[in-house]
Formats: sequence, structure tokens, C-alpha cells
Amino acid sequence: MTRFFLENIVKYHNVMDPIPLGWAKVFGVTQDTFNLKVEMSSSFWDFFLVEGRRNLNEYNRKNNCAVKVFRGKTVKVNDLESLSLYLRKRIRQYCMDKNLEVPEIFVKNAFLSIRSLVNKELKRFKSTELAIKLGWKYSDWQGSPIISLLNSTELNRFKRNEKEWGSVTLEEIIGVDINSVAGSKTQEVRKSMLYN
Repeated sequence: MTRFFLENIVKYHNVMDPIPLGWAKVFGVTQDTFNLKVEMSSSFWDFFLVEGRRNLNEYNRKNNCAVKVFRGKTVKVNDLESLSLYLRKRIRQYCMDKNLEVPEIFVKNAFLSIRSLVNKELKRFKSTELAIKLGWKYSDWQGSPIISLLNSTELNRFKRNEKEWGSVTLEEIIGVDINSVAGSKTQEVRKSMLYN
């Protein structure tokens, strides 16, 4: 069933992703419909958002079907928390590379709280907001594309105000004088990394 879905409906052919859908379980069977619950790889979901959804809609139209794909919210929540943990690691590494004192960073769910080194104030950011404001290169991020983790309000705000990308430096957040830092930040603006 999943092979037919992958090959004939959404037309997903990625040899680098040997198990795009796994652990299929049937639930919610009625006279006319049934539901399958599967785990999906990030690569498959990225493909589905760009091309697979269009293929699915075309299949439904041609065959008078109503095949639908929903991504569970728990996956998004897990990705948001993973992004928080990833950013904490990147911030610590950035500080060590720049010979800066590493600030206290607390992670709770999709949020990071960073303590200023100067006034000890705790600044709280949603992980997606911080990722966009820092504007770093995220090519080593293994989760869903950051753009797909934005809620509709954040996505609309980002599209209206793309200059927000890279609008703040980590030094500003932690309260370090940028002019006193040897080799201050050169902006690694890679908007395309949001979509990877």
C-alpha cells in the first residue's frame, strides 16, 4: 500500500531515502474510508510540500478519489524543540569560536531563554524567531525546513518583512560590545537555508 502511494500517487523516487514511510498502522476504518498512520522521513515531507502534494491532487482529480495526507502536530512540536536544542549548541559553539563568554541558555519546548552577560536579563525567543533573526547558515540542521516550522502569523510577518532575516547579532543579544570582539560577525545570510 505505501509503495503504491509513493510510486504511483505522489511519485517519490529518492534512492537516498530508503524508508520514507514506515510503521504503517490502520485506524479509523469505516464503510467508505480507512486511515493509515505512518512515520515519514523529513526528506519525504520536504518533497511532499514542494511536489508531492501537486501529484496527489492530480491523482485525486483523475481518479475521483479523496486521498489526503496530514502531518501530525507532534512531529512539528518535536522539530521545534529540536531546533531549540540545535540553536543552543550553535550559540555555544559560536561563543567558543569567538572567545566570548558562553551565556546561560535555557531550553523549554520551542523556546530558548538567553541570559545577558551584562545586566543578567533573561531574553526569551521562539526557536524559529531566533533562527531568522540571527540569519546564520543552517546547512547542518537535520530537521524540517525552518520555514515549514513557522505558524501562519510568523510566515506572513516574515514574507512581509524579509529584512528581519539577520537583523540581530548574538553579541547584541548577550550584551557584548561588537567593536571589542576580534573578528566581529560577518553575516552568513543564506535565505535558501530556511527552505532546506
